[in-house]
Amino acid sequence: CIGDGGAKAFAEALEGGCPVECLGLGSNEISDEGASAIGRALALRSALTTLDLHANDISCRGAVVLAEALALESSVLTTLNLGQNKVSDRGAEALSSTAMLSSSLTSLDLSWCEISEPVAL
Repeated sequence: CIGDGGAKAFAEALEGGCPVECLGLGSNEISDEGASAIGRALALRSALTTLDLHANDISCRGAVVLAEALALESSVLTTLNLGQNKVSDRGAEALSSTAMLSSSLTSLDLSWCEISEPVAL
């Protein structure tokens, strides 16, 4: 498991212009801290089109930072998998609002999260 330290290292690489298009970091004990670092990197610049963060320890705080990055016009992310995380209603609402406005995001997976009410997409 790479944890938050590894996620931050990947975020630094993305910020440095690393041309990675697909990043799979599922089941790596990444928390909001690591997810937020990746979200901030996505907001700066990134060629990333697919981000898989399933089965980590990400809650609303990390989900909101990722949603903010996806809301930017410069975002090219098409697929985001946050399934099996601790994302609850507030994070799901932020992500669904962003998904409806995004020109690039076509797939958002929040399966097996801690969402108590249906979220409109």
